[in-house]
Amino acid sequence: MRSSGAIKDWDVLIRLVLAGAAVGLVDEPLYRYRLRPDSLTADRIEALRSRVRVLEALRSHPGLTRVERHELEYSLDAKRRRLLQAEAELAVKELHPDARDRALALARAPGANGRQRLSALAWAVSPSRGRRRLAQRHPTEQASSSPWSRSSR
Repeated sequence: MRSSGAIKDWDVLIRLVLAGAAVGLVDEPLYRYRLRPDSLTADRIEALRSRVRVLEALRSHPGLTRVERHELEYSLDAKRRRLLQAEAELAVKELHPDARDRALALARAPGANGRQRLSALAWAVSPSRGRRRLAQRHPTEQASSSPWSRSSR
């Protein structure tokens, strides 16, 4: 499993908390975080997939309370929707052959809001028009390298 440093850190922090470590909030910036096109965390889709994998693995932890399990499922559903959104957007931006399928998967996703569903349905009807709309929304965003070869559909 390819995983970025940020996801490994997240996984370690979750494990520490579950093992009983004390945690707190430092409400000030402690470092600068810069994304470069070649950095592992710049691959948004892979970062989201990694988060979903970490949360799915966490489901089997025997020490979770009922409330923690509920929160975990809520977070997992939200991360899955964000992943579907990112995959659909990239497929539409690149006019990938499965852009319509990915857009429809987002439209059918449990918990997707009305705006997500409407956008996804519009992308499914006309990926080329969706591409233009996304380009207008994110004019400076460059297309990332395609993750389709390692897609987990």
